[in-house]
Amino acid sequence: MGEIVWTTNYIISQIVAIIAATLVSVSFFVKKKNLILLFTLLGYAFYSLHYLLLNAYSGAIIAGFSIGRGIQFYYDAKKGKKSNIASLIVFSLMFIGGGIWTYRKWYDVLTIFAGINTTYALWQNSVCYYRWASVFGSFLWIAYMILYHSLLGTIEEVVVLVIELVGLVLYYVQKHKEKKNSVVPFTKQPQQAYLQNQQFNNEKTAH
Repeated sequence: MGEIVWTTNYIISQIVAIIAATLVSVSFFVKKKNLILLFTLLGYAFYSLHYLLLNAYSGAIIAGFSIGRGIQFYYDAKKGKKSNIASLIVFSLMFIGGGIWTYRKWYDVLTIFAGINTTYALWQNSVCYYRWASVFGSFLWIAYMILYHSLLGTIEEVVVLVIELVGLVLYYVQKHKEKKNSVVPFTKQPQQAYLQNQQFNNEKTAH
């Protein structure tokens, strides 16, 4: 990862990264879209500050735009409205433009892909897709943090990735249980219904 200089700004940036990662991790375990948006909104606010302290301006502006995106999508979800296609296009273009404007090194491109990936994940309504997109996004941010020498940021993002994977497994386990419980075996039919069925069959045989 190269030499790390533990300046005051660097130390503060690492503490901020821990707070940001914690907030984003919480978003992965809530089921309501508005709560997911709220925690990701707060998380990206801290991530923006984290990258700014590291002079990683591409990451800072992408995380900053993510705050505006989170506010828009949060109020849409709170009002029961689905985010329209215009919001998806506008925010995606903002991430592309912001990434190009702050471009300094080749790996700054990772932030553009991460921003667009999360934008679509939050725009659509599938919690399952959001979880998978979060995993993909974590790989992009881990690579970015490694290349910008954010030690604790990298560690925290790896922890977030592990939490996301655990949450993904629990999500499918829960779905499997719900599907299994929705199937009612014949032997568990109410006794009255079973007796009525037997009586009907006996009468049919007698005739």
